[in-house]
Amino acid sequence: MIDPVSNTYKQIEQLVLQKYYPSFYYDYNHFQQKAFLLEKQQKENDAALKELTSKNDELKEQIAALQEQLAQNNDNQ
Repeated sequence: MIDPVSNTYKQIEQLVLQKYYPSFYYDYNHFQQKAFLLEKQQKENDAALKELTSKNDELKEQIAALQEQLAQNNDNQ
């Protein structure tokens, strides 16, 4: 008996699907590729979001410092 987690079993399963259910096989492969690309894009978007959030926090700190400086200048006048 072939172990269901073996490569041989997976290859047989793939060939059976390809032969007897070609439209399902095509759709399945297409969706797998699309899912892979979307996961990659999601990782890139997450990295960009993290970078932008970090930059946003820096800018907020700079704005707060400038507002404090402006308030001090207004108090001195």
